[in-house]
Amino acid sequence: MDQGVKKFGTHGADPQAALQAEQVRTQQANLWTMLLVMALVILAVIAAGAYAFDWKWTGFPGNKLWDWLNLLIRPVTLTVATIWFTGNHKWGQKWTVSMMVAGVILVVLAVGGYLFDWTWTGFHGNSVWDWLNLLLLPVTLTAVMIWFAGHRQWRAEWTLLVVVSGVVLAVLAVGGYLFNWTWTGFHGNRLWDWLNLLLLPIALTGVTAWFTAQQSSDSDTASKQQAAFSPPYLVRSDGTALQLEGDILKVGRAPDNHIVVNDEEVSRHHALLKREGTSYVLEDEGTPNGVFVNNQRIQRHLLAQGDVIRLGDTVFTYQMPVTEQ
Repeated sequence: MDQGVKKFGTHGADPQAALQAEQVRTQQANLWTMLLVMALVILAVIAAGAYAFDWKWTGFPGNKLWDWLNLLIRPVTLTVATIWFTGNHKWGQKWTVSMMVAGVILVVLAVGGYLFDWTWTGFHGNSVWDWLNLLLLPVTLTAVMIWFAGHRQWRAEWTLLVVVSGVVLAVLAVGGYLFNWTWTGFHGNRLWDWLNLLLLPIALTGVTAWFTAQQSSDSDTASKQQAAFSPPYLVRSDGTALQLEGDILKVGRAPDNHIVVNDEEVSRHHALLKREGTSYVLEDEGTPNGVFVNNQRIQRHLLAQGDVIRLGDTVFTYQMPVTEQ
């Protein structure tokens, strides 16, 4: 439903171009997902043949869970990250649940491998150093995705997490090198080994920070260009601007809304925008997931310049036109 809303691209482009770009991103994400699923199915069939029917040509028999993790965890994480970055950059509930389930499974396997001697896991005998080599890159990639989903803002909890991680690593290094804590596996590793461990995660984080700064600069430029419009407008996280023209605008997932939000966490009729003077009031339509402005849940809120609106996993920024003096 287009009445009351005009859609502009990031740089004032035709709305159709923005829609086509979104469709291309969706197609790319679907393609990557299909390829990943196909690869995992093929691998599962070969593994079943190797372990159940002794297909010696595969070389699979004799490899334990630890070997499989070393083989798969990095490429799978990179593929998932690619799917996520070519999509809508949303960290939804399904991602959180998936991460929690994977973490719980890994903890259970580690306890069984080290305490109950589950030999098939291959975990026993691997030190902290081995676990760092296995998990540091996937954990870094996951942190980058969460950072993007959090609108690229550095929060206090991130600082706390980095400080705590640094302190823990420093304690383990001191214990490993000075007090010969053999279980850390640090002793014997030199600067070259540490560079091999840390260089890629550090480079990945640096490139992401640079890319984010570039996107923020482009977004600022787009915001200045959009300021030429006289009515207020909403800017999506992808830079698309929705100019508001109407006394009452409906927002939600259903197609009869003035602003349609394709988000599973958004109700069919989620919120209302009501004109009040030169601005708009945002009202919650009694939805279970709520309406948030600047990270605060609201029932009714008079919008001001720069307010960040969140409906489900979808984020808008409210922009007022520049009034010439």
